[in-house]
Amino acid sequence: MTVSSGAVAPPSESVFSPQDKAKEESDSLAVAHERTPLAPLTGSGPLKVWSADGSESLSLRLWLKLDLFQKSGSFKLRGVGETVRQYKLSDSSYAGCICSSGGNAGLACALACRVYGMRCKIILPTTTPAFAVDKLKSMNPDVEVQIFGSVWNESNEEALKLVNGGGEHGEKWAYVHPFEGEHLIQGHSSIVDEVVEQLPDKGVNLAAIVTVCGGGGLARGIKRGIERHFGGRSECKLPLIAVGETEGADCFYESCHQRKPVVLEGITSIAKSLGSLRSDKLYEEVSSVSSTGVDVLSFRISDKQALEGVIRFRGESASYEGCDGQTLLVEPACGAALTFGYDTLKIGSAPGAPPPSELVDRVWADGGQKPTDLYSLLKGRVPGGVADVVIEVCGGKMIDAEMLEKWARDIVG
Repeated sequence: MTVSSGAVAPPSESVFSPQDKAKEESDSLAVAHERTPLAPLTGSGPLKVWSADGSESLSLRLWLKLDLFQKSGSFKLRGVGETVRQYKLSDSSYAGCICSSGGNAGLACALACRVYGMRCKIILPTTTPAFAVDKLKSMNPDVEVQIFGSVWNESNEEALKLVNGGGEHGEKWAYVHPFEGEHLIQGHSSIVDEVVEQLPDKGVNLAAIVTVCGGGGLARGIKRGIERHFGGRSECKLPLIAVGETEGADCFYESCHQRKPVVLEGITSIAKSLGSLRSDKLYEEVSSVSSTGVDVLSFRISDKQALEGVIRFRGESASYEGCDGQTLLVEPACGAALTFGYDTLKIGSAPGAPPPSELVDRVWADGGQKPTDLYSLLKGRVPGGVADVVIEVCGGKMIDAEMLEKWARDIVG
């Protein structure tokens, strides 16, 4: 498998982390985030997906949007970077930015603040891996880090107190939410801008984008981008968004399943850094298809399935152009989207096959009883017989090889 654009020369360590040079490179960035590669998921060519009776077929092409190549290590730099940039442009009186984070939004905020010349404070929950502080310092040596609360929601309450209370000298601080805010949503929507440019035929055959959900900001940004680029077309339905979560970090799935906003009591999945107790703004935005025009499918998998996706991705990434046999690490949360793609490969040309056969649960966000087999998901979303499905590889730096190996032993077996 080769990366179609933007190949990055790997560093010398055995686990390739292309974002590790961000500290040295960040001063030269014109904007916080950069365009990331789009790569084919498999080198075997298009798949044929058949209708239930075998009378019709779609040619399916699977792609990976590699946002782990962002300089902070995840998609978070898109929205968080845009939020920090807008603060910098709008009001020079801010002393700096305060961000509550499970780790990755903090990395993005730290880097963006360095790029734009602002001070930065990050509030992390106690569940954040111990190495997170070192990673934050690598992004921005001047970042201030505070550990508070057992989950992100408690860290966020502390961040808001600090913003509202000012600093020691009554400074004015800007609040950077990790998954909400107009500028954040707009920043995340740039994923679709890039995908449309990178796909064959300017994305005319885009049928679906597969992503993951913590608080819902990424999915909301993708929805915004789809509406911007495809909202005016009448010959076929808009591209679908499939939103994946793991059991125990599944606030969006539970909201869709129970048909109301759900707040989880805690995060019990290993996918903690992208975990949030709630995603009510996403649910409210997509629970009525008539108000959005974009169909949203929520699916939920186990930690074991997510890890299997991460492990497979790590193994296959060694063949990427420019990696010279070295491998890419992503967090378990990223595995939810990857599993959708890998399980789709298992389907092949089996008539009437369901979407990723091992997905434990799936439900339409609008509560509809529409079919969820793969052919039905994609039928009518492209003008011809070719359907492009893009899997957002969101990345994430709150993992190392030792953690992955331990999870593999304890969970995958």
